[in-house]
Amino acid sequence: MERFFTDDLLQDYRIQIGQLEYTLMNHQQFYKWWREDTDSPALTRQVSFDIAMKTCTQLGEKYSMDAIKGVKFNNKYDILVAINEKVPSTTSEEKLQAISGFLITRLGECRSLPDIYSIHLICVNPGGISGKILIGAFLYCLKHGPYPKRGILELARGYTNVPAFFAYSKMGFDKDLTLYSKNCFTDLDVLPMSVNVDVLSDTEIIGYTKGTLKRVVHDDTRLFETGIPSTHQKEQIQTDMAILAQQYYLRQLAELYNEHGEFDDIQGSLIEIKTALDSLFRKYNCKSNCAISGGKRKTQRKKIIRYKNG
Repeated sequence: MERFFTDDLLQDYRIQIGQLEYTLMNHQQFYKWWREDTDSPALTRQVSFDIAMKTCTQLGEKYSMDAIKGVKFNNKYDILVAINEKVPSTTSEEKLQAISGFLITRLGECRSLPDIYSIHLICVNPGGISGKILIGAFLYCLKHGPYPKRGILELARGYTNVPAFFAYSKMGFDKDLTLYSKNCFTDLDVLPMSVNVDVLSDTEIIGYTKGTLKRVVHDDTRLFETGIPSTHQKEQIQTDMAILAQQYYLRQLAELYNEHGEFDDIQGSLIEIKTALDSLFRKYNCKSNCAISGGKRKTQRKKIIRYKNG
């Protein structure tokens, strides 16, 4: 099986992106670079652990390390690594410091979609490469490679992971309720998202990546419209909206899979949460003398939603 990030596609993408202080390496290029100096150790379990811990500080160490090891032993995984060209990379320690971020893809992570690639893991160092550049490479290779033109992912912590939700939304991903099933994504604490690269031009992919184009995002929770909060109060309102947005997603799942009995009144609950979201959004954008009611809801225990077959 040919790897997802091919030499030719990465070279084309790099040319379109233009000047970049990072080298983007695929699986073969990365391992060759790592062993260029014979004094550098092989990518052992410990080295994979070091790479994961350096770049994935907010994710579980086992998940991150297993994903990196999966690239080495399972051809359904592939990796794209960003190397900071300004950092010396002679010794193994210097090489670790030069790794600015990486993205791991996986084929068939969703068992009901065995031919679909996912963004399985993406990690970047604070102050390092923008995650958009790695996501853009994924979209570009997906569009021009011999694969179905749909990409998927699970957004860890769902809407409450606001920066990541913004980043993926800007790059073309949208919430996708259909990915929740027993043979696909099953974690209620995440948000499944998908993208169709058939409807994205190269100009749009590159423009979204470089920030020269802005995507029109249709977000039914309006969280995306809040942007970057300018005050602590707005930051708190945005946080409240993110929590409500995830609750709204869970009610949408209950409605989609006809699990109305899990909630007393699913339609009423959807309307109530949407009203609270709209109220918080108005409060977020209020300039002065604002008296807006709503936006508070009692915390409810997470309900179990049965899977649809598939």
